[in-house]
Amino acid sequence: MTMLAQRVFSSRSRWNVSTTTILLQGTRRNNAFPSTCSTTTAGAFTREIPVEQSPFRKYCGIAASGKSVKTTLLRVYAILIQATLHLAEQPEYKRLIDPYYTLIGYFNSIRELGGAVRLLQDDIPKRQKWIVKHYGHNKQRFFWYKEITSRMTSDKIAGLLKELESGVASKEALEKPSKNFLDVAIATNMISVGLDIDRLGLMCVLGQPKQNSEYIQTTSRIGRVHPGLVVTVYNPYRPRDLSHYENFKGYHAHIYRFVEGTSATPFSARARDRVLHALFIALARLQIEALAENASAAAIDTVPTAEIDSIINKIASRAAKVAPKLRADIIAEITEFIDTWKTCKQVNALPLHYYVWNTKKSARLPSLSLPTVTVFCNRPSARSPFCFSIFHLRLVFDINPCGSLMQALYFYRNNITSYLQKILILFRSLDILWKKAW
Repeated sequence: MTMLAQRVFSSRSRWNVSTTTILLQGTRRNNAFPSTCSTTTAGAFTREIPVEQSPFRKYCGIAASGKSVKTTLLRVYAILIQATLHLAEQPEYKRLIDPYYTLIGYFNSIRELGGAVRLLQDDIPKRQKWIVKHYGHNKQRFFWYKEITSRMTSDKIAGLLKELESGVASKEALEKPSKNFLDVAIATNMISVGLDIDRLGLMCVLGQPKQNSEYIQTTSRIGRVHPGLVVTVYNPYRPRDLSHYENFKGYHAHIYRFVEGTSATPFSARARDRVLHALFIALARLQIEALAENASAAAIDTVPTAEIDSIINKIASRAAKVAPKLRADIIAEITEFIDTWKTCKQVNALPLHYYVWNTKKSARLPSLSLPTVTVFCNRPSARSPFCFSIFHLRLVFDINPCGSLMQALYFYRNNITSYLQKILILFRSLDILWKKAW
């Protein structure tokens, strides 16, 4: 007998699978796939390959006691940037240097990133001059740098990704910076997901990220096709960074073991405030024919109490599987919402709707357009029979379906006051202009 799964969901960790299943699915029956393997070198979909056979990523940890973190960081950046040019000038490494010619710098906060910008502008070039002089390099490498943070506008991200995809095409590109090629990119956790560029192979991480999953996601941006090098600069004056540095080899040998389990808090107070009323409306429109249509929001008074109670009990029973104490709170909150819905219907002469059509901004953001108000202000003149000014007022109110659906029930009552206030301001402006015209 073959049993088909009713629900399939994925998780990044296998910890607390049974508890998570109860919270999210409301059942204790679950089957984890893939099953636990008998060996550590092979899994259901993977097998271990020796590094000598297929190089992957190499991690290097640096913690300089007695020196400031900025001093350590500028020296690491300077040697990584300068060494790539030195290796590119050697024939045996020239064809292999492209993945490491772009340095990705990762920072845990914009404040730390801002400090690195000052280093890139002043201290790191000075350190490069010292390296050229003391290590006998032929020339200093000059570089372009850009940041990948939330301060960037979305239209610039596409151009930045194109620069990261561009490789070193010629000898001239190795010797002098090019605006079509990015030498250094400093970023925050924006690059943890979405930055899928195969050519990248060099990264410097400042400090241990707060979550191990973030550290894995970030360092996975490099070494996708070519072997990658990750240099992690630790702060020796932070106990957490120092602990990771002291256990550096053991931590990175079993890095996926330390991924934190995702917490699940369904039917929490804040979650109920945001979507409990939306859940009730969705079930009511699917099960009660009188409330199905868009213009049927005003028919809440005609629905039998038994049908409404059936939906309330269904939601409360599902929440009780997570925490039995929540049942009474959920029934009270939904009942209060229904009473507010009925009150809104009684006090408003205008019809109620769940949403409105003809959105101009977005297909998912409906809007209500109140009538256009056009005012003609005529002033007689000796030179012309009349002249007039046209004041055009159009009010558009947006209702976000992802937010509180109570807006859909209150948009007439809440916005009519604002509408009248704007009309009053308009006529006051007309009075001022009228006096100035005369």
